[in-house]
Amino acid sequence: MNRPRDAPTRDGNRRTVTVAFFDLSGYTALNEHHDPEVVADAVRELKAEAEAIIARYSGIVNQFVGDGIVALFGVPVAHDDDPIRCVEAALELHARVRELSTSLGVASDNPLRLHTGISTGPIVVDAQSDPREGRYAITGSAVNLGARLASTAHRDEILVSPTTARSVAPYFVLEPLEPILYKGVSAPVAPDRVIGRSDVDTRFEASRSRGLSPFRGRDADLNLLNARLVNARQLGGQLVTIIGEPGIGKTRLLHQFRESIDPESVAVLEGRCRLDGQTTAYLPFIEGLRRELDLHDGAAPDLLAKQIHALITGIEPQLETFIPLYVHLLSIPSDLFPLPASLTGEKLGEAIDDAIVELVCAISRSRQVVVVLEDWHWADPASLSVFDRMLERYTRSPILLVALCRPEYQPRPGQLKHQTEVVLGPLPRAQCEAIATWALNVRPTRKHLIEQVAARAGGNPLFVEELCEELLASRTDGSALDDAQDMPLPPSVEAVIRSRVDRLPQLAQRALETAAVIGQEFSFQLISAATQGVGQIADTLDALERLDLIQSTRISPDREYRFKHALTQSVVYGGILHARRKPAHAHIGTVIEQIHSGQIERHYETLAWHYKESD
Repeated sequence: MNRPRDAPTRDGNRRTVTVAFFDLSGYTALNEHHDPEVVADAVRELKAEAEAIIARYSGIVNQFVGDGIVALFGVPVAHDDDPIRCVEAALELHARVRELSTSLGVASDNPLRLHTGISTGPIVVDAQSDPREGRYAITGSAVNLGARLASTAHRDEILVSPTTARSVAPYFVLEPLEPILYKGVSAPVAPDRVIGRSDVDTRFEASRSRGLSPFRGRDADLNLLNARLVNARQLGGQLVTIIGEPGIGKTRLLHQFRESIDPESVAVLEGRCRLDGQTTAYLPFIEGLRRELDLHDGAAPDLLAKQIHALITGIEPQLETFIPLYVHLLSIPSDLFPLPASLTGEKLGEAIDDAIVELVCAISRSRQVVVVLEDWHWADPASLSVFDRMLERYTRSPILLVALCRPEYQPRPGQLKHQTEVVLGPLPRAQCEAIATWALNVRPTRKHLIEQVAARAGGNPLFVEELCEELLASRTDGSALDDAQDMPLPPSVEAVIRSRVDRLPQLAQRALETAAVIGQEFSFQLISAATQGVGQIADTLDALERLDLIQSTRISPDREYRFKHALTQSVVYGGILHARRKPAHAHIGTVIEQIHSGQIERHYETLAWHYKESD
């Protein structure tokens, strides 16, 4: 029987969270030089701005403690990049405090500054009834370590724990510090100081900076993309949607496709949607336009506007009429190309749609065009409007549209005659073992280790690489890599899974929790009986299957399912409140007795385990 691993040992909702402690210094000097009311107003303004900055990066202020702030990233909803968001928020908040100190004229020998400690790890989270005590009660070693790091940080320093450092290292410049033995921490900790942002922006860029693993298992999909590129040139507009769960290899496939394209004869316009960018209109097209025009921040607005005019009219002189729209779209404050006063509301939106579509059409008249829209499941409404307009207009143009999306969202089919859907499934076990062998660089005699990694990853190449990174990071000097089966789940992998589960409807989350208590495999009969009163379980299971979270293993006589990844079961089970888990096991045991009363002897072992877990 497949039993849940990594079960929490304490009461509460156990999940991996990034915790930030922001301690303010220089407050005494501020009081000495200003009227108390001025100081109070400044502190209130700072707290309000801190809350806004933290919220902008999808974190929450859990509590204001004196002159300090405790912030959480990953509660109540996780993101697969919470540590990165936390450090971004910290850098912005530090910069704002420096500005405030200067504007208030605080003495230069004791300026207003933050001291920040950031730690990532599994903690126990409980909602608080009294908001004065914080939104959540948080306990765990990561909480303690974050507080200790903040107390160690010097003025204007951001210190991060080793676990956080591994998550953010590619995206920020870090300076390793000497190990420190903190009170309440069993072993010395070597923190890193955050220096600033690096030039790495995406997970794929981070992988490329470390070195890409060999491209495996997707040759047929790559050949199909190249065939559709040829078809677009010969037959007109083509649409390819590449669908797959996070980490399955959508971006890597696209990278290999781009590597196979001749840049002299094919223009690639590429933009990415973002979860927190759904309120930013035209986000992927703005990104693609900036790349195509090779625009750089820092130049004077009028100079940028003139540069845009020269570049756009160089593509096609007839595009000059759209210049005010491109300048507006790129948020360049220039009076050289003002928008017509008549363009407001829906008319402005329609005009921008036309401007984007006409630009792509103009480029396609001199060379073929590939438009790539990554993370299209997070597309903003305005971008969806442009997409629909493209499908209407590109029927006869040599343009290939490629949309990368997760199973939870698929682009509308529109009106292109030639459409192809590519669904990326799990990589075969042999291919995962080859990636693990490359990543770990171990001898063939360690084949058991390779097999364990491949089995645990469930065909997801990102999970393979992250499990290998965790193995290598946990290795001490001179030690041998040992066992991957019982190693802690990498925070990056848990974050990917948790971020998907947290965004499911409540009924789907409850169904997944029930399934996780049952085990890796479960029957429709059992989960249906166990979830009476939570809605249409059949529809819910169908939806979870479409999302690649579970899969059918047998249809007759009783439909059976299994978790697509054992890691998903582990994460879901680990997030169930301990107080709810015991009665859940007892309930499952009772239901098994009821539905299998005539053949109960076949279920003795399962019953014994559920009742043991229920005490």
